Amino acid sequence: GGLTTKFDTYPGLEKFTVELDNYGIVDGKYFYFNLPATPPLFSTPDDQRLLPLYISGQSERVIKDEIQLPDGYRETAIVPQNEKYEAPGGSGATISHAHDDEKCIITQDFKTEPSVIAPKYYSELMKIQSALSQKSASTFLLERD
Repeated sequence: GGLTTKFDTYPGLEKFTVELDNYGIVDGKYFYFNLPATPPLFSTPDDQRLLPLYISGQSERVIKDEIQLPDGYRETAIVPQNEKYEAPGGSGATISHAHDDEKCIITQDFKTEPSVIAPKYYSELMKIQSALSQKSASTFLLERD
């Protein structure tokens, strides 16, 4: 669908829909694919810090993937799971997974709060970033009935 914006309230909203045909790989009775987008919670280019990390403002990004399950396939145990990550300074991410017989809905909710993160807590941010970037957070394996 087209781009929808709403900036007359705070926070603003940008919304769009993408439809991806034939997005995945069939191998025998299995069908697998990855979520189209799994952004990081923070843009943290280094593995460690000597100085505090300053997060200047509050933000919320919500990515909702609605996946129409192909006829004759069902989910296996290899799908993104419900997870909640709490970062120092009040920021965090929540991943939720809901499904029925026809579709699966994955919602990724990323929130940041203004804060200063001391270097000693930086490794906690790195653990969250690592968990969000793991294949288990974005990979689906479906099996033919």
